[in-house]
Amino acid sequence: MVRVVKLVIDTGSTHTTFIAGNIGMPPSIFNRLDQDIPVLAFGGTVIPRIIEHVTFIFIDHKGRSYPIHVGKAHVINRMVVEECDGALGMDVISQFKKTTIDEQNQTIIFEA
Repeated sequence: MVRVVKLVIDTGSTHTTFIAGNIGMPPSIFNRLDQDIPVLAFGGTVIPRIIEHVTFIFIDHKGRSYPIHVGKAHVINRMVVEECDGALGMDVISQFKKTTIDEQNQTIIFEA
């Protein structure tokens, strides 16, 4: 399944975390996923579920794709007001050589 997601950057998070309802995951699928250890996420301690074999595909300004494969990502079932689908964790961020925040243009640049 391919889906475009909006993620906040969370350098304090080991795993990338998705919010089930924000990515369109129905409770019937969420409830069948394996549980991981409790973590502090989005306003409280939760027991995340695990999504295996996740691949993120970043597209650069020239349209080239850069896939990042992670062993697992977390998904939580929590109501969140923010307009994001989850948090991009260090499992993905650390795979880039350099990360630059451009406050003037409100962009983050990941260099492969």
